[in-house]
Amino acid sequence: INPYGKTIGEHDGIYSYTIRQRLGLRFGLNINKLNDNPKQLKRWYVAKKILRTNTIIAAPQGHYSLYRREIIIKNLHLVSDNKDLFIKKISKKPLKLHSRIRHVGELLSSNLSKTKGIIRITLKKPITGISEGQAIVLYQGRKVLGGGVIGF
Repeated sequence: INPYGKTIGEHDGIYSYTIRQRLGLRFGLNINKLNDNPKQLKRWYVAKKILRTNTIIAAPQGHYSLYRREIIIKNLHLVSDNKDLFIKKISKKPLKLHSRIRHVGELLSSNLSKTKGIIRITLKKPITGISEGQAIVLYQGRKVLGGGVIGF
C-alpha cells in the first residue's frame, strides 16, 4: 500500500524485502502508477513492513515516511565499568552524543535517553535507510561508549 492506505501493487512475501529497498517491476514488485501524478513517477522504496498482515508500505523517493528520527536500541552493550550508573544517568536526563549506523556511516548528533525501560536515540536530523536489526554505535567525542541493535 502507499503511505495513505491505497493498494498500489502485490508482492510475493514480506520477508523478501528490506526497509529502504527500492521497488518496481525490475525489483520484483509492480507498482501501479496512479493518475500519472508526478509524485507517482519517482522511485519507490519500502518505508515500513507490517509482519502481522504481510503488508508493505511503499513511498516515493523523498516522502517523509522514509525518514526516521527516533531509534530504539535493543541489547545495549556499554564499554564502561559503571553501566548501572550510566543507565541511571540517562534515565534522568538525555545524554548528548554521536551515533553511527553502518560501519562507514556519518557521525550523527543524537540524544540518548531511557524512559519506561526503553533505551532510545533521538537524532538531531531525521535520516533515511534505518532498518531494524542494523547495528548502532555510540560515541562521546572520540570515545566509544558502546552500541546495540536497532529496533522499532
